Amino acid sequence: MEIAVGEFLLERTVRSRDSNEHQVIEAVSAARARGTTWDRIGEILGLSSQEARERYGAEIEDTEAVSR
Repeated sequence: MEIAVGEFLLERTVRSRDSNEHQVIEAVSAARARGTTWDRIGEILGLSSQEARERYGAEIEDTEAVSR
């Protein structure tokens, strides 16, 4: 089945975004494990510390729980 170029580009972009988001979660988790504050993580991500914590805090806790 042939797909339109626009659909192909959209699908590729979504896969890339998902991969990048996974990498950000891993990096935030590693930073937190090394004591980086939510203030600093938010600053790096262009978010407030509260936004960073709300966006990634639960993801990190879920990841840590699975790896234990």
